[in-house]
Amino acid sequence: MNREYWRGRALALYEAMEQDSRIYREAAEQAYEKALLGIRRDLSDWYQRFADNNSVSMAEARRLLNASELQELQWTVEEYIQVGQRMDSKWRKQLENVSARVHISRLEALQLQIQQQIEALFGNQLDGLDGLLRRVYADQYYHTIFEVQRAFHLGWQVAALTERQLAMALAKPWTTDNLTFSERIWKNRTALVNTLQTELSQALIRGDSLKQVTDAMSKRLKVSKRAAGRLVMTESAYLSAQGQLAAYRELSISQVEIVETLDTHTCAVCQGLDGTVIPISDYEPGVTVPPFHPWCRGCTAPYFADNTGGERAARNPDGQTYYVPDDMTYEVWHDTIVSLPLSD
Repeated sequence: MNREYWRGRALALYEAMEQDSRIYREAAEQAYEKALLGIRRDLSDWYQRFADNNSVSMAEARRLLNASELQELQWTVEEYIQVGQRMDSKWRKQLENVSARVHISRLEALQLQIQQQIEALFGNQLDGLDGLLRRVYADQYYHTIFEVQRAFHLGWQVAALTERQLAMALAKPWTTDNLTFSERIWKNRTALVNTLQTELSQALIRGDSLKQVTDAMSKRLKVSKRAAGRLVMTESAYLSAQGQLAAYRELSISQVEIVETLDTHTCAVCQGLDGTVIPISDYEPGVTVPPFHPWCRGCTAPYFADNTGGERAARNPDGQTYYVPDDMTYEVWHDTIVSLPLSD
């Protein structure tokens, strides 16, 4: 197999991963729109109750809820607690404390409703991205091994990935700020909540109208939505690279080649690195191999100096070699070649 064959297969695998990640990213962005609708609804209800000439003063906002309003809020809080199965423990504790209080201001009640929308948004985002990244890692691992075995018409048993391996891959920080993807999500959540609450208070001091407040919050949510999309695509690229690395090690591949998508969107750094061959010992996503930056679309391919690879065939512990036909599908390969998971 020549060099272009491996480059082509690597790009095809990466593009399939990118498409799956893009589908999830679009769903995550739609969740932001849903959260914004919820915030708009809560703001509209609040202004309808307490506004005077289309604005609410800070003095009015700080008035305490009356008995019926307080009871209504406590019912709402109980609903939040019941539906929040994966709710952040700190937020759950805060809700429980609110449900026991007898003095709550109008402003506090609104801030709580807005924060609930954000907590639900980011909680779902964490669960969804965790599932996506696990699939990305596993798919790149298995598909890379499949492509190599099929190309050389040789196969050998490979151990299925374990939960421990997946968890370790996801728990390893790789960016300069030393944050994992989950820590980054919660950091973005905290920043967004603080920003929305600050802007709400400032808007009340200014006497902003409902439209002015909702427009400002919409702008902030759009910024957060773009950050979420960037996180999805960049973390997917990283876990894809890590899944490939696990496969290269399983295959005892000693060198890889950097493969970039060369078009008008490719940056000068990535263009210059395309085609670079590095030893597997220097393989480090974000430093020596893609992703080199947010939204990076590069990947790696196995590199064989002699373009043959017959000597690289491996056998299972029993000494058996499996011959892989040209028309074998990935599904058939997975069912026949991948063994049971290793114990943790």
